[in-house]
Amino acid sequence: MARERVGRIVITSSCAAILDTSDEEVTVSEDDWNDQRVRECEIHGRNAVGLAKYSASKVLAERGEL
Repeated sequence: MARERVGRIVITSSCAAILDTSDEEVTVSEDDWNDQRVRECEIHGRNAVGLAKYSASKVLAERGEL
């Protein structure tokens, strides 16, 4: 059997890393992060809502902080 090899890896982001759930209009760029969700998880820990945990994990992973 021939060995297969990986030719390319593509890393993509998730909108959860910048998602803002407030009612105000915002413009985001590659410099923006969803720090609100990270703070929410720091405050509530395992009791934070699921979306907050998911968004915070995306932010921290993309920053290389996990």
